[in-house]
Amino acid sequence: MEDEMRHKEGSCLRKVLAAVLMFLPLMIYGVERDDLQKIRMSQDLGIIRGVFNARYAPAQWKKAHCDWDLDEAIQFTKDRICNTENIRIRDYQHYVRDLLGSMKDYHVGIQFYATESAVLPFSVRGAEGRYFISYVDRSKLSNDFFPFEVGDELVSFDGRPAAEVVEEVRAREVGDASPLTDSALAAYYLTHRSAMSGHVVPKGGIVVSFKKKGNDKVYSRQLLWQYTEEMISEGTPYKYGVAGPRDHYGTDRYAFLRSYLSGKKMLTPLASTLHNAFDQVSDKSVEKKSEKEASECPFCTEEETCSFCEAEESSDCPFCTEEEKCPFCEEEDLSNGEEEPWDEDELDEAEGGRLLGDRDSRLPDLGNVVWSSSRRSSFQAYIFENDDGKNIGFIRIPHYSAGEMEANEFYGIIDLFEENTDALIIDQLDNPGGSVFYLYALVSMLSDQPMKTPRHRMTLTQEDVYDAKYVLSILQYIKSDFESWMVFGPSIGGYPVNFQFAQFMADYFRFICSEWEAGKRLTDPHHLLGVDYINPDPDTNYSKPILVLINELDFSGGDFFPAILQDNKRAVIMGQRTAGAGGCVEGWAYPNPFGIAYISFTVSLAERVSNNPIENLGITPDIDYQISADDLQYGHQEMAAEVNRVISAMIRGEITP
Repeated sequence: MEDEMRHKEGSCLRKVLAAVLMFLPLMIYGVERDDLQKIRMSQDLGIIRGVFNARYAPAQWKKAHCDWDLDEAIQFTKDRICNTENIRIRDYQHYVRDLLGSMKDYHVGIQFYATESAVLPFSVRGAEGRYFISYVDRSKLSNDFFPFEVGDELVSFDGRPAAEVVEEVRAREVGDASPLTDSALAAYYLTHRSAMSGHVVPKGGIVVSFKKKGNDKVYSRQLLWQYTEEMISEGTPYKYGVAGPRDHYGTDRYAFLRSYLSGKKMLTPLASTLHNAFDQVSDKSVEKKSEKEASECPFCTEEETCSFCEAEESSDCPFCTEEEKCPFCEEEDLSNGEEEPWDEDELDEAEGGRLLGDRDSRLPDLGNVVWSSSRRSSFQAYIFENDDGKNIGFIRIPHYSAGEMEANEFYGIIDLFEENTDALIIDQLDNPGGSVFYLYALVSMLSDQPMKTPRHRMTLTQEDVYDAKYVLSILQYIKSDFESWMVFGPSIGGYPVNFQFAQFMADYFRFICSEWEAGKRLTDPHHLLGVDYINPDPDTNYSKPILVLINELDFSGGDFFPAILQDNKRAVIMGQRTAGAGGCVEGWAYPNPFGIAYISFTVSLAERVSNNPIENLGITPDIDYQISADDLQYGHQEMAAEVNRVISAMIRGEITP
């Protein structure tokens, strides 16, 4: 009997064991898809924490300014992960986006490997709590179907008040770093969503309602989101890969040095995020030929051509001869007198869809235009005569992501303005920033005195010290201007290179090494790359009054340009406080199973002459001007009038920096 009992017990045990073994893979798979997924997400947060702990320069400032703490923010995100049942990769992406958003830093950003997006073919901007059309893509919304135009008011969005929906988008997709800036970004995201940026992406139909200018009647239209589906599935989680070793410098040491310097950016990641996800004008990048012939320039005479027209007329094409132009230049010849194949309205509409960095100003012409730059120029620039009979220069700087060619264009325009104007207006509204040295190059042409630059507190790692030692090993052999040019080229981003430039740079890298040896991981304030003063351009310097227009969508380099001019009392600043992206930005990509393509972060904290940081505080204008509802409805006529009033007062000496 006992043997029989043992046999039955053994048989039962074997059946239980077989059942366990049969279902063990499913049990493990269940843990893999849930608990292990959360463990891997927490491990990934640990990697992100390590990078920001080592490289995020404004951490102490953020603690003082907005009580932000890295470890607390990481723990909060881990708690969100643990409390989410059946967590998906898209959930984790939103949590990481929110983690980075908690830093209230426009340099800190993230992009994901994702294709899902949705666009409505119009944009809006806000003023006085109301929202108005700022752009309509007429290739997708004809006048017959969509009889609304720039300046008409958006009343409701999907049956809800427009202001309410914009605020919801701001809270969910943008954050609360700066109220004016965040509201402006949310207004754009209202009709432009991208999973690449971590947005919740809508699809299907939507009803929008508008009021036409000067009319209280509400008109409605149903539109369909232009939806692009997600083509990258979440897939099955996998363990992290390990990147293989790479040659840090390659074989061309000078190429590394030039790349290192040109890579110093003051550019908000929003610039690439906004335009990569949905560039509305890519299929309309037509190039309008100038309607002005050189002989119409009011500053040229029969005996002599002005400096700017002379530069425009010159040709460096290696394929043209004195007797015959090459086919390309013949087609591009501005003096052939042929009628243009497109009209001005179509071109302006094609260029008006971006939030940041548009070439053309939103302001109307400020007076009787007596000269204007070619449409092929990188800059919209013109000279106008005001009501007092004064000639005033106007130039728009859309961004600082440019180089020597654009700096040379700027040189020609400023040279013309110095000879023929009584004052200068610089429009850098909606400027996302860009290259440090290109910005310095432009500043160098705006004064005949050295201009003091902000100082930076910089994070340090072994990589920074290794790079510094490497650069110093090159700079020690530079003994003349010529040798400087051999290493760097004649300029970096248009900023002139000489022996003194190399010496100041060597001092900077020696400072980096000494700070590391002193045990510091965040340096004392020091001028970036040794440029403590921007020396005047050797050939062209503008000497008349300057008015600079700024707003809440000026980021990074768009903060630094007015800061330098204001700190050196070189210009009057007018508009709204800038965004406050105050430092240099670097990017980081790493192998991960969560679709994270790229993370950017701030590696320096810039301080002005007053020792106050630019981060979060931005640049406060000398003359406050807030865009009104009438400006958005009627082509910024009110702002144009105020700009004219201020620049006239500056010419009379009634307003000074």
